[in-house]
Amino acid sequence: MQPDLLDILNFSTLALLEQYNQKSDTQKKIILAAMEAFSDKGFAGTTTASLAKLANVTEKTMFKHFRSKDHLYYEVTIYAILNLINPDSLKRLTSLPATGIEDSADSLKRFFRFIVKEGNQKKAIFKFVCQELLLNETFRTILYNQLYATMVQPAFEQFITRAQAHEQISRQSPDKITRHILMTLIGFLMTRNILIKDHDFDDEDEIEYLTDVLFYGFGNV
Repeated sequence: MQPDLLDILNFSTLALLEQYNQKSDTQKKIILAAMEAFSDKGFAGTTTASLAKLANVTEKTMFKHFRSKDHLYYEVTIYAILNLINPDSLKRLTSLPATGIEDSADSLKRFFRFIVKEGNQKKAIFKFVCQELLLNETFRTILYNQLYATMVQPAFEQFITRAQAHEQISRQSPDKITRHILMTLIGFLMTRNILIKDHDFDDEDEIEYLTDVLFYGFGNV
């Protein structure tokens, strides 16, 4: 039976991780190759022959483990989600609002540094996620429910509420501020890793500037 992409919504992150950990080394190798191929040429532009060649297996071996290219896409989507919701990311995200009296701008800079480092190290995953968010409504639904609505939005709203209580951030709605923080961060990642990826970025300087702009505005930095 062919898995439906929306079936992912029926599983917790832990259940998805258990599913992935049970896979053989060959299956994991094929999934990684498919991630690279899909991020480079897209789903439609990737042939099963090129997938097998990239994974260094025969097509027969590939179809022994995955019934079709659609099945493999399903597994790649799970792999991408698990990399977006990995324990280190969650730890930094959930600890963001619980930083005591630390300056909120410094808290956000630490979080930005971690996400930018992750994006730089996992470029194929980041590229795959970006293109699927643009092209695949089902993928958007999954990411919204598995990541944004259940983890990102609540954590940022706690962070913003705490910053507002210490008069470190404006009294705009937390939802609005969260959107602008994410637009800034995601925009930088797309610019750095896709749009002008050959530019020599100084990530630390960029993060300092982006965060200062968010907190103090263009006219004051």
